[in-house]
Amino acid sequence: MQRKTFPNFGKIVLLSAALVTGGAALASAETTSGEGKENQMEIQTFLSSPQSLGQAITAAEGDTGGKAMDASFDLAKDNSGVYEVELVKPDGTQVDVIVDAKGAVTVQAMDDDHDDGDNDND
Repeated sequence: MQRKTFPNFGKIVLLSAALVTGGAALASAETTSGEGKENQMEIQTFLSSPQSLGQAITAAEGDTGGKAMDASFDLAKDNSGVYEVELVKPDGTQVDVIVDAKGAVTVQAMDDDHDDGDNDND
C-alpha cells in the first residue's frame, strides 16, 4: 500500500503562521503611528462621551426643525468630541450642525463644496 504524503503541508503551515505574525506586527505598527493614535483617541473620546449619536441627532433636529441626512462623530481641534449632523430644513436648505458633548447645538451654513476629502460623498 502506498502512503500519501503532503510535502507542501509544512510549508503552508509556516506561511500561514508568518502571515498571521506579520499582520499582527502591521496592526501594532498602525496603532503606534500618528494616524493610529488619533484613531484610538477618537474611539476613547467617543466611548466616554455623555451624548450618544441618537441624542445628538435628536438635539440637532429639535433645534433646527430639520431632518437628519447624515451624522458622524469627530474630534474637534481641542481633542474634545463633537457630533456633526447634516440636516435638511423644511424649506429645503441644508445645514451642518455641531453638537458638543454637553448637547449644545451650533448651526453652520453648508458650503457648496461640502466635500471634506473623507470619501463619504458629502
